[in-house]
Amino acid sequence: MPLFYSQNLSEVDSSFHHPGNPLPLGKTHAKPPDTSYRSITSAYTMSILQVPQFRHPEEVKLLRLIYLACPVSRTGLQDAGGYPPALHFSGERAKGMRECSIFLDESGEQGRESKYYLLAIVFHDQSRPIGEFIHRYEQSLHARNLPDIPLHTSPLLNGHDAYAVLEPRIRKQLLLAFLSMLPRLPITYTCLVYRKSDFNSPNQLRLRMKRDIMNLLIRNLAWLQRFDRIKIYYDSGQAIVNKAIHEAVEFAIAKEATFYRKSSPNDYRLAQTADLLCTLELTALKFNLHEATSTDTKFFGDRRTFMKNYYKKASKLKLNNQPVVALPRR
Repeated sequence: MPLFYSQNLSEVDSSFHHPGNPLPLGKTHAKPPDTSYRSITSAYTMSILQVPQFRHPEEVKLLRLIYLACPVSRTGLQDAGGYPPALHFSGERAKGMRECSIFLDESGEQGRESKYYLLAIVFHDQSRPIGEFIHRYEQSLHARNLPDIPLHTSPLLNGHDAYAVLEPRIRKQLLLAFLSMLPRLPITYTCLVYRKSDFNSPNQLRLRMKRDIMNLLIRNLAWLQRFDRIKIYYDSGQAIVNKAIHEAVEFAIAKEATFYRKSSPNDYRLAQTADLLCTLELTALKFNLHEATSTDTKFFGDRRTFMKNYYKKASKLKLNNQPVVALPRR
């Protein structure tokens, strides 16, 4: 089963079990205020534990994962009142400050129109520029006399919105031009996949999504801790996704290190990338479950053709070499 699709936290927790390092839940020592890195991070974690909504057993397990996975030395931290959160930053603006961008895009809605709900999460280390690849992509559009329309995959496949006046042949060329750029981008991504019938309410889906995003962040602490700032881009289109993102990120990462930006495919090429990846994952899911629509087969061909000419280019960018998208176990 892919690592970041909904998992049982008891299994995740047991893999990190260390009986000699229990998570401290007792009272803190009375000591003079300390503004050191260790003290600030420890106080942050303990403040989480003092909020009733974070005392759910599964979230306490996640805090234990934070403690066990965090590479910061634990020496003397008990005297400061606890252990550091998953990710903490000083907030100082220094030269050479490293930033990570996270772009999110969802497929599906809260009603009954769609059977599945997907959330694509794209990571980009901003020290690795993408301007050259975007320039080449835009040059290729110009050379082929293709319109530079901000990629929005669902309207492109169905011939809606800005694509309504374009023939299917032109729309396919636009998609292939973007796909040619995709494997060259210095990004990684993962995709959370849910069958909506597995949840009794949108709130239950939100809680599962929140848990899975927290799990994702914690599993990638070693990489995330290279950065001084995390910027999260989402169009805030779905309320349950927006809330799950904020709750999960603010649980695992110190607030002063996180910046939110409202984005859309019209604004950023990487937002367009997240949109495309989400659509490709949904299409792969439908092909694998023999649920491909007439639009899917008309645009992409059969499953073999889709996997070879479209999905293969995207899958090379998957985080930790995840296999083809699959649903969590029921």
